Amino acid sequence: MARKVVWYHQPEQTLADLPTFLIHLMVYGSSADVAIVERDVPAEEFRSVLEKAPAGVGPYSELQKTRGNCS
Repeated sequence: MARKVVWYHQPEQTLADLPTFLIHLMVYGSSADVAIVERDVPAEEFRSVLEKAPAGVGPYSELQKTRGNCS
């Protein structure tokens, strides 16, 4: 999954930076990808990432649609 959503780093490097992985997952992953990760990552982590979304990753409105249940 890490390789799929953050293709420019090694998976180990991506997973060492959970906020970057999650924001890329929400932008570039499918809803099935997000559901898989939600099994292991609490909703609070997703919420925190949305509140502090890094510049240039994706429009906030798109992230809200993807993660609407975190509002």
